[in-house]
Amino acid sequence: MVSFLSNFTLHVDALIKRAKYHQYVSNATTETIKFSCPFIYDVAVYLAKELEEAFAITIPEEEIGFLSIHIGFGIESSTKEHNRVRVLLICEDYHQSAQTIIKYLKKDYADVIEISNVIFGVPANNDELDVDLILSTIPLYILHKRVLLISPFYTDMDRSMIEEAISACLKERKIEQEHDLLTRYFDEHLFFHRTDLTEKEEVIRFLGQQIVSFGIAQPEFIDSVLKREEMSSTCFFETFAIPHAMELNAKKTMFCVLINENGIHWDQHQIKIVLMIAVKQQDRLEFMKIYNSIIHVLWNQSKVAKLIQAQDYQDFIKCLKADMR
Repeated sequence: MVSFLSNFTLHVDALIKRAKYHQYVSNATTETIKFSCPFIYDVAVYLAKELEEAFAITIPEEEIGFLSIHIGFGIESSTKEHNRVRVLLICEDYHQSAQTIIKYLKKDYADVIEISNVIFGVPANNDELDVDLILSTIPLYILHKRVLLISPFYTDMDRSMIEEAISACLKERKIEQEHDLLTRYFDEHLFFHRTDLTEKEEVIRFLGQQIVSFGIAQPEFIDSVLKREEMSSTCFFETFAIPHAMELNAKKTMFCVLINENGIHWDQHQIKIVLMIAVKQQDRLEFMKIYNSIIHVLWNQSKVAKLIQAQDYQDFIKCLKADMR
């Protein structure tokens, strides 16, 4: 983390100097970062705005892309520990088999697994089985647990099977997290079908007022959303928008949804669904997952088309859940 802060400080210092002399660096990956890592890009946009106001400079999108890269590495390094697959190793205590397997597991999967325990023989109680993946050199069947039988020698076949099992665990966890995150923050009272709202600002003011009336944000929330939108559009793939405030000061984290099948003018685009989000300060760590998850769910335009066709809130949630693969 010290290394990250040192490198990041040097980058920001160089950025400020370049901006003062209007000497910018081109960055072809900005659009990729914006769409594949939207939360990280959003943090970079906010930081760029703060730097612009503090140093009376202008920071173009290409430079925001570089800020995103630095911020992204910092976030990834700080969150990686919480995303590991918890592994239990069960084997016979013979010829240092456990030590050999652990050595190779750490060598091959140090960044993605956490070896929670090693058991020699059959587990004595269920508390020892509270893990994501069980690797065993002993033939075992444990109900509702992912158990992978491997050899004591950690062969190439073992490595291939373990890699596949870890990938399956990570994919399953991602689906569960997205399902939980995206359905927990919707409410039927914050779901609207309106064909009379066709302009970006009036949609933002309408949804913002609904959030305020719902009792989870103060009236200043609306102006904050508009200010954030001025910094960089929250429209994605020319298909949907996710406007939000600059501050995370809502009483509760919630989405407010507007569908207009006839279209909404959003900058240079015509979109049909807007999902405004209000975020509670205590949910700031979850906001990254929420923000990224909803964008990735709506990545496919055919999925968006199904949501737009939803006739009511229940239908919308049903389509949303069905689209989490």
